[in-house]
Amino acid sequence: SFNHVSDSGRTADRDGFNYFAVCNDDANTYIGTKEPNFFMGPTLYNSDPKNRNLVNRLGEVCRDEEPCHFLHSDMLHEAPVCIGIVHDPEVETTYGNVYWAFDSTGNRNTG
Repeated sequence: SFNHVSDSGRTADRDGFNYFAVCNDDANTYIGTKEPNFFMGPTLYNSDPKNRNLVNRLGEVCRDEEPCHFLHSDMLHEAPVCIGIVHDPEVETTYGNVYWAFDSTGNRNTG
C-alpha cells in the first residue's frame, strides 16, 4: 500500500490526504467559444470518495453510468499560464498541503 513504502520516503505523515493539484495552462476560452478571461490557474482537487465531490455535466450527483467530473476544492485565479506544479512534502506547515506553481504571465519587475 502507498503508506507502507517507507524506503521511498513516503510515510503516512507525508500523505497528501487525497488531494492533488493540476496546472491547466489555459487562458479560459471555454474551448475556443469565447474571448479569454484569464480566470484560470493551479487547481486543487480532493479525491476522497466520502466527500461526494463528483458531479455529472449538470452539476448533479454523478451516477456510475455517467461521465463524472471532480469539483475543485480551491483555485489560484488569474494565473492561467501555469506550466509547472510540484507538491511540497513539508510535514509541518501552517497551510496544510503546499504546492509550488510556475505561471509565465508575469515577470520579475511587474509580477
